Amino acid sequence: TWCGVLHPDLASLTSKSLLEAALIHLRNLIEFLGRVEDRYSWQVVLARDFLSTEWSWDRSDEVEQIDQLHGRLAHIGMIRSATNFDWRPWLDRQLPVVLSAFRDFLVELRAQGADGERRYRLFEQPKPEIEWVPLITVLDQLVGPRHA
Repeated sequence: TWCGVLHPDLASLTSKSLLEAALIHLRNLIEFLGRVEDRYSWQVVLARDFLSTEWSWDRSDEVEQIDQLHGRLAHIGMIRSATNFDWRPWLDRQLPVVLSAFRDFLVELRAQGADGERRYRLFEQPKPEIEWVPLITVLDQLVGPRHA
């Protein structure tokens, strides 16, 4: 990785920080795709809010140890000090699961007609100053298209 050009201590810290940032973003994506109904659901924007069809992705059936991810990120300082814990095996197994669900959501959103296409474009390029990214194509390259 590019962290290898840094001093070993700084490279280790940078690598762990990038991994933690990725995990936080992944947790947010999991919440967006499959948050269960709770008393705070009305306060957040969820995948189902974008679709006119029924969207249900049960994260507990798809993503293993999701509660452990929440707990570990909530107590990141203590986890950081544990030298024997490594996020990568979990992330390597679960990242394709979550990205596949995100891809399915984008395909469903795009199929919602003109309004769905407009909303889909916001995921590809939320602001004009941000570079456009063909998300479905990129996700297909990362995790492959899903076949029903």
